[in-house]
Amino acid sequence: AYEIAPRAYRDKAYLCWRCRQPDVFTAAEQKRTFEARKVHIDQQRVLCGACHREWVGLEREARACRRWWAAERSALA
Repeated sequence: AYEIAPRAYRDKAYLCWRCRQPDVFTAAEQKRTFEARKVHIDQQRVLCGACHREWVGLEREARACRRWWAAERSALA
């Protein structure tokens, strides 16, 4: 067996794609994202925390609407 040297995480500054506000993808967040959640190592942040939470909420609402539509489709026809 061989060992891979641990990756050195560094804070990465970026501009939010949506609101254009500066934010930081911290070293601790990177470690949790890549090592605990097993997300691909090349993933980069594009949304700040506030915009990401809003996006997650919208996705949740859209999923609920799709479930409702699937359940009610025959009755609506």
